[in-house]
Amino acid sequence: MRMEELKAGDVLLLPKEHVEGVYRFIEDNFGNRVADILTRIENHDYIHAELYIGNGYAIGAWFNGVHIYKIPVQHLALFHVYRPVRDIKMEDLKKSVVKHFNLPYAFDQLLLTGVIKAISLGNEALYNTFTSYFDLPSTDRVICSELVAQILRDCGVYISTLEPEFVTPDHIAQSKEFVRII
Repeated sequence: MRMEELKAGDVLLLPKEHVEGVYRFIEDNFGNRVADILTRIENHDYIHAELYIGNGYAIGAWFNGVHIYKIPVQHLALFHVYRPVRDIKMEDLKKSVVKHFNLPYAFDQLLLTGVIKAISLGNEALYNTFTSYFDLPSTDRVICSELVAQILRDCGVYISTLEPEFVTPDHIAQSKEFVRII
């Protein structure tokens, strides 16, 4: 895909096979048994989400916070691109991006979401039940898929019935609100 084919509001999802770093981090800090178990239990296709905001730029939440960056062409080749089925108003997108820019990363939320995903054993109804018991504040810190879900919700695109803090990259890929374009 060429950069000029992207539209503001497109979601960039990184398949897990393109990211060794997260699994290496878990393995280094918790051991390879934990990394292997989480990999088997999690049963997910995507490990990271970012949002294309136009003119070659994306917004993403990384371990050091929310950043806007110029997407290198070779970087784009690693991602699958999902486009919202409805148009997004640029003024809504800009306002939400400004609101979320520079927020810190929510490590505790990432761990909680991962644990809930793991103990639900891939059962979406069970996952939804577990998440309904938690009321995490989602305005002062974010994880990658939550950032995308919050910005898109501000633009009128609702990825899931889940609150944004519990949306995973796979929820985005499976949502009827998006179509995969590459």
